[in-house]
Amino acid sequence: MVGGDGPLPKSGPDQLCVPCRVCCRKKLLEQTFARFDLDSNGYLTINEASMILREDPFCFPPDKVLGLLKRFDKDGNGKLDYREFAGFYAEARAT
Repeated sequence: MVGGDGPLPKSGPDQLCVPCRVCCRKKLLEQTFARFDLDSNGYLTINEASMILREDPFCFPPDKVLGLLKRFDKDGNGKLDYREFAGFYAEARAT
């Protein structure tokens, strides 16, 4: 116990309260987007986004990558903005 406030919380993302887990996931998503937005223009091109799905833990074949990209490129401009990327990444993680 610390100062009589009860036991210390267990560590690890699964032990965080719901708002903290949401915040951690959002930060991870933002970091992933920024890491692959190679030209820092606020969009992921098809090449930039496909790099994500060719790495661990995904290792998707090219046809699956292209299918996901087309599905989540809502405005059809050939690139993913952050909001489109969020859906794309969530779907990839669920697959």
